[in-house]
Amino acid sequence: MTQNQPPLSAPAKAPLSRSLKLVLTFSLALNVAVVGIFFGSFLRDGPHRARVAMGDVSFGAYTQALSPESRQALRQAFRDNKAPKENLRFPFESVVAALRAEPFDPSAFASLLEEQAKITARRYDMGQTLFNDHISDLSKTERQAFANRLESMAKRAKIRRD
Repeated sequence: MTQNQPPLSAPAKAPLSRSLKLVLTFSLALNVAVVGIFFGSFLRDGPHRARVAMGDVSFGAYTQALSPESRQALRQAFRDNKAPKENLRFPFESVVAALRAEPFDPSAFASLLEEQAKITARRYDMGQTLFNDHISDLSKTERQAFANRLESMAKRAKIRRD
């Protein structure tokens, strides 16, 4: 009679390092957020609005409540007031190179993601300043109309949530 032998198992894989797990988790979250924003905008406003939204700094409901003229003026102000473009553009080629590097260096990849976050923060800060300046330049009537649109949007959103 033959003895029962345990089934052969695959060789054990080395566990992922903690830093690699964090980088991969952050990368996945960032990708999901970008895809969600893109498709959410596309589904909500159609293909034309989705294309425009990707190039703008948006302040959500505040941007949506602006009149079309104000949105256009703010968009133009952002284009005109961009700091040196190299300070606001992220070199995606570096990410591609880091992803293809053998051996893969998780800390180099994490550094690139940190740099991208800093660039995004600079763009947001610039947008916030331009948005504040634009609102400050509105007449009382324009500000009141903006407030009314903002309030109306908030009420519609509350109805949808309920």
